[in-house]
This record gives sequence, structure tokens and C-alpha cells, in this order.
Amino acid sequence: MWAITCAVGGAASVWAVPLVFERKVAGSLLPVQILVTSAVIALPVLVSLYLFMGAFGSWIPIPLLPMQYLYVYAVTLVLTAIGVLLHRARNPERPAGEPDA
Repeated sequence: MWAITCAVGGAASVWAVPLVFERKVAGSLLPVQILVTSAVIALPVLVSLYLFMGAFGSWIPIPLLPMQYLYVYAVTLVLTAIGVLLHRARNPERPAGEPDA
């Protein structure tokens, strides 16, 4: 279950990071880019968790989904910030959205 959820987050980040950082969808401020990227990545991760819970017989009640989204968003925000900081530490001359050589 967790491996698939992590894979969903990884696949979402492959799509979301270039969308936000390279195309400047969220502007050019790094903190805003990190916040928006995390919000985009958290959506498919929440869907995968919701489907897993349903597959195990305990659907998350709809009124609790915003709270669950905030939990997923918090984890995604931390992981995205770590990824951006690691990228900047390894490549100080390139912005976060540019691909590695």
C-alpha cells in the first residue's frame, strides 16, 4: 500500500515539478512554487489513499477529506521542500526547475 502511494507521489512530482518550476505557473518566488507544487502533488496521493481505505473496507467519510488532504499536504510540503533544498545544494547555479545534466 505505502509503496504504491509513494509511487503515485513520485509520478505526480515528475509531472508537477516541471509544470510549476519551469513554466512559472506559480510565479518566480521559490516559497510560492514549493507551496503550489506540494498542493498539486497531494491531490493524487490523497486519491490513492482514499481508494486504498475503500479497498480495505473503511471508506474515509467525505466530510473528513479536507482534514486528510491537509495531512497529506503537510507531508508533501516537507518532502518537496527537502527536494528543492537538495537540488539547490547540488546545483547552486541553476534554478530548481531545470533538469540535471
